[in-house]
This record gives sequence, C-alpha cells and structure tokens, in this order.
Amino acid sequence: MHVKNCITDTTTPAGCKGTNNFLNRQAISKIIASIAGKFKENGIRLVDFSESESQVIFYGEIVSNEAICPCCGMKSHSVHDYRMRKIRCVEFLSKPAIIILSVRHFYCKNPECKRKTFSEPLKLASRYSRMSSEVSSRVLYESLNQSGRLASESLSRQHITVSKSTCIRRARGMGVENPDVKTSGYIAIDDFAYLKGYTYMCGIMDLYTRKPLAVFGSRYGEDIVEWLRAHREIRLVSRDGSQRYASLITLGAPQARQCTDRFHLLKNLKDTMVEAIRNMLCMKNYRQPYPYPSEDEAYRLIIDDMRTMGIKRHRLRVDRYFTVKRLREQGMTVIQIAAEMGIRSQKVYAAMHERLDKVLDDKQKKIMSHARELAQVVSRGCLTPEVMDKRMNGKLGSYLTHRATRTIREKYAEIRARVRENNNKLKKQKVRVSKKAIWSHIMEGKTECDKLKNLSRTHPYAEQAIKACVDLVKIINGREGEERLEKWVAENKKTECRELAAFAYYLELDMKAVKVACSEYYNNGPMEGTVNKIKAIKRSMFNRAGEQLLRAKIIYANYSQSP
Repeated sequence: MHVKNCITDTTTPAGCKGTNNFLNRQAISKIIASIAGKFKENGIRLVDFSESESQVIFYGEIVSNEAICPCCGMKSHSVHDYRMRKIRCVEFLSKPAIIILSVRHFYCKNPECKRKTFSEPLKLASRYSRMSSEVSSRVLYESLNQSGRLASESLSRQHITVSKSTCIRRARGMGVENPDVKTSGYIAIDDFAYLKGYTYMCGIMDLYTRKPLAVFGSRYGEDIVEWLRAHREIRLVSRDGSQRYASLITLGAPQARQCTDRFHLLKNLKDTMVEAIRNMLCMKNYRQPYPYPSEDEAYRLIIDDMRTMGIKRHRLRVDRYFTVKRLREQGMTVIQIAAEMGIRSQKVYAAMHERLDKVLDDKQKKIMSHARELAQVVSRGCLTPEVMDKRMNGKLGSYLTHRATRTIREKYAEIRARVRENNNKLKKQKVRVSKKAIWSHIMEGKTECDKLKNLSRTHPYAEQAIKACVDLVKIINGREGEERLEKWVAENKKTECRELAAFAYYLELDMKAVKVACSEYYNNGPMEGTVNKIKAIKRSMFNRAGEQLLRAKIIYANYSQSP
C-alpha cells in the first residue's frame, strides 16, 4: 500500500461540522510528509507504514542506484539480490518503531577484490547493526551511566527493549583498552582501591579538561610507564607523595616536571606533628619509657645464666670450655690461653677439641636450643617468666625459663625502679590542648589559647616545633620563596625533635616536586574528585564491575554522544 493510500476517509461525528474531518486529514498528511522528509534525508524512500497496538512499522527502500565496495572502493550497479533488513528506531506516537528496508546486494566488478558481493551501506545505521545510530547512542549512554538493570529499565521507558546483559556488554566493549588521546601536557595520577586492602588500580586525568584519560588494572605496572612514553607532550605530572609513582614518572616521562600535592603535604605535616606537639605540651616527653634489653644483650645474659647451672665441678668445666673458645677466637695460642687462665696447656687443648653436647647437661642443652627464641621474647617487652613460657608455648617450662632469665630480671628490675621513681616525681598537668587548636595555630600563625602562648614554660622543643611548622605552611602556600625550603630542611634536620627531623628528611627526598608545588597552582584535587566518582560508580555496580567495564564507565561516563 502506498503512503498516500494510508489516509482513510473518516465519517463526521454527529453534531460536528464537515470541516473537522478535512482538518484531521490535512494534519495527518503533514505528519506523513514530515516522516517522508526525514527518510529522504537518510537516502530512503518511504513506501508504506502500518500501526498496531504494540508498534509502528515503516517500510522503505534505498533511493541510490549504485553502491561503493567497502574493500576496494569501486562503484557497482550490478544487483545480486534483494534482502529485507529490520532496524529498530526511536519511538513514534509513544510506541516502539521499526523500519523494514529492502536492501540490495551488489556484485563487485573489481577482479582483484577479495569480496564478490556486498550490501549497500545505510546512513541511519552501521553495518550489521539491528539498531539505528540514535538508538545505539541512547543504549550506550544509559549503559555507561547506570547499572545494567537500571539502564534496561530507563530504556524501556523510551520504548527500547534491551536486556541488562546487553547493556553491560555494550558498555564493557568500550573499555577493552585505554583510548588513544592527546593530552594538554598537564596530567594528574593517583591510585584507587578495586578491592580495598587487596587490589588497587591506577587512573590518569587531564588537569585542564578535567576528564579521565586512562585507567590501569595495576597500581605500579609497566603499562603505566608505556602509556607515559607514548605521550611525549606531557610537561607536568601532579601526584601525591608516593616515591613509587615518582620513579615510574621518571622512567616514562623524564622530560616532565613532577608536582607533589599540597593537600597531602599538609596532611602529612598534621599527622606527624600535631600529636607530637600535644605530647610535648602535656609533658609526656619527660616521662622515661621502661627499658627492655636488646635481643643480642638478652641472648648473652641467657647464655651466662646457663653456664652457671649445675654443681661446682660442672660449672668450672663449662666455664673453661666457653672461655677457651672465646680466647681462641681472639687469636691467642694454646700457651697464651693457658697462661691467661692459669691452667695447664693439656687442659686447654682438651677443651678446644671437646664437643659442646658432651660438656652441657640436658637442661643446659634445652636452654641452648631455645636461647635465641627466648631472647626475642624478652626484647619485645616481656620480663615475666610465666608470660615468657606462655609465649614460647611451654618449650622450656616455667623452671628453666625462670632460671635462664634470672640475671636479666635482676638487672632490669633496678633500672625500671629508677625510671618509676623519676616518673612519679613529674608534675602532671591537668590542662590538655586539643589537636584542633594546635593545627589552627600552625595554619593561621596565631592563637587565642593561653597554653599555646606560654610554650616556653612547658617543653623546651614545643615552641621551636610550632614555629617551624608555621614557617613550612607559609612556604607550601607560596607566601615565601621556594629557595627558603632548602634552608628550612637544613635547619630542621638537626633539631632535637625527632618527628620534625623525620619530616625534614621526608621533604629532602622529594625536594624538586615539593618546590614545584610551592611555586605552581597545580594540585591533585581534580584527581581526588575523580576517585570519589569512581567510588560512586563502584557502588552503583554493587562492586561487581570488572576492569574493562569499570574503565569504560570512568572514561566515557557523562558523554552526551556515542564515544
């Protein structure tokens, strides 16, 4: 049926004038003419259309009489056959719409071409596609910005029936690999958790366009270096304080400057110094910690206790054995050892060639076999025999543990008593300063807290530490020259405050990147915002998005058109 025959005559309802019927037919004619015009723009002639309760079907044929071979590019007029092609298009009259086209297949006249026949191309759909370009664009947009189930429901409201598996598959196909893009030369790099605590991925974004450029499945993989090498236009890379990323950037983009993030610098300063200053103000640094022996010292004292076990005759034999071994290791001869110990050289010679298992008794052998393990337990902060035996799972027993650590406990009981006496003499302060007040003083350079105003009365290093932190904040925020940074690091590396000295050494390791951060306005803030968006994407996918799907949703999300 031809298009003009689709306009059927309608009877005039009772009480209505005949002009209403004429106006209705005129409006329908305009609609059909508009549809035919849209088809003509895509090189299709509208032949007919039909409407049912569930859908609208358009029938058409291609206007052109020739086609170009997709392999060799030669034109052809020879038709091989006709085939019907069904294409899903956007809704019409609030119903799903389908276009059924009569598509021709042509012969290729080029004898050297590997294809003998080919189908004529369409403007409204790509080759082999069952959807129009507009429908494919909508499916891809919804799939990239929502989960598979929500994308399928959203498309169904647009009268496009697509399963959630198809939505996920279409989105995943976009993330097989990172796109080949050209950067502005200023990028940011950071990692994010795929499975927190187990698997981490890496992302790169452009600092000017604020769009993600690449997503990598590993945190510090070789693929990151290869991507940086492929983009020689990069001039600056913003990152956090990670030295691993510093080495990767040096390998992949040696021509680029590195800029550490000011936020991370200030956060590290806060985490390192605020608690240390607070401890100074509360006089905790005056309190001496209870000492414990080192592993080597504990082992030596355990061996000494082991040598004093047994009757006098046995103790003399064991002592002679260890003394001869020690003097022999010092390079003394048999005669010199005998003169040193006041015994005959025959006894020295016999002790040198005697086996240790023949010298020690069973209890000493047992202590000797577990002496190193017992020394480790003691050095880790344990001086109670019962607790030592429990941590060693009863390998020595309570008696041998008590006997082997007698000297250690007696020696350190006196030392710990002196420490306890010293700590009890300290004046405990009741006023504590909040971390917020200390950090506000560091950031603003002034405070209303009376405790902070009288720093010299509390701790000798507290005033020096806060002044150094205030100066560093000014340097980081660019209120002082970057050349002041080297002087600050040199001064505070020698300070008595261990935390401040450690932070100065940390800045020295990344001096070039910190200088750039002090003089430039670039930072890792946009990348941190992208990481937060990635968390939202992961939650929308219920943490089940694979690497390819996650890459597609990160890079191509919020694109208004098909990427």
